[in-house]
Amino acid sequence: MLSKMRNAMSTIVSQYLLSPSKIYDKRPTLESLEASQPMWIQAEISELGSRLVASHQTPEVPLNRQRYLLQGMQLPLFDVSKVKQPFDKAVDLVVLFIAGSNAHLLTCRQRAIECAYAAKVAIQSKNRHAKVLLARFNPFGVVNKIDQNHALQPYVASPLSQNDITEDYTECAKLILRRYSHSDLVVMGHSLGGVFSRKVFANLKRSLPDASRVKFVYSAMSLPGIADAFMYYQPATMLRNLIPSKHRAMISAVINFTNKYGFSCIQRGLKAAVEASGWKTVPDVILPGEIAQSNILKEKLDHFIPDQVASVQVQSLLNWLLKPTEIGNCHDFPPSKLFDQASNFRSSELDNLIRTLRNVFVGEHVAEPV
Repeated sequence: MLSKMRNAMSTIVSQYLLSPSKIYDKRPTLESLEASQPMWIQAEISELGSRLVASHQTPEVPLNRQRYLLQGMQLPLFDVSKVKQPFDKAVDLVVLFIAGSNAHLLTCRQRAIECAYAAKVAIQSKNRHAKVLLARFNPFGVVNKIDQNHALQPYVASPLSQNDITEDYTECAKLILRRYSHSDLVVMGHSLGGVFSRKVFANLKRSLPDASRVKFVYSAMSLPGIADAFMYYQPATMLRNLIPSKHRAMISAVINFTNKYGFSCIQRGLKAAVEASGWKTVPDVILPGEIAQSNILKEKLDHFIPDQVASVQVQSLLNWLLKPTEIGNCHDFPPSKLFDQASNFRSSELDNLIRTLRNVFVGEHVAEPV
């Protein structure tokens, strides 16, 4: 009975976090200028082993975790037609980008390409011929069906734990490192993807025999873990997928009222259930200098990450509090549209990232913000 309850809660959390809610994202101008055409791949994962498969075909939605495919994409930030050596040996650096939840899952193209561009500028400070590859994968059960209407296949929620998704992305990273055996790797994530980027990086550093190839991780607009956030969001928001749409407003009001005047009973129950189902916040062991993080300055500019559980509370050497210069949903802004206002001169998140990665690849000093 307890196992069934845990599975049910895992399914609810998976549905809440991983159900895609946006269909199509246009190709950014920067991607058109910097990158060749995407190369579609799939990570085939089973108990017998894993491999990367080049494929333009849309995989079926996996029904179980015995043997399954994760849909992925590679984007070379160089002219593939001019490569004289085998492609696998030509790549010097892979940027593994992990997107966030829901609307971010099949979008974030501007943020992803800017992160990869930052890595390219940084590593080419050391070697101007260095070639950078951007890699992305969808989580278990999420498939971006490619057709003329950009229609999505329905998401079938499975009872996934935080560890399931971490292991999937870790396996994808290992496959990438195996395929591109002459390359280094940096991991970057946004929102929920920032949680998994840190966990994947820590896993790789702990388990790989050649862990020195894994250089750096960047976690943007993120939080330490999922369960903590349940104490700061309205409980009706966290339960929205379970509330019938016909009476959603009334039921949501009752839930929030009961929680408010019942000593946060619903929030505390939700947090306990989420932790029991495999989504407990577990600290990641990452050495200083190997990780940079950012969040939006707390002026009600980030409605997705509660102030109390944001991964960055105070600006420091590699922790940035950012602010936009235009009105909009700041959580979704790419690095070029968010600015570090604490520096002596105004620098964007993109500038900070380039400067930090230069320090990783070239050894330049990164100035402390004032």
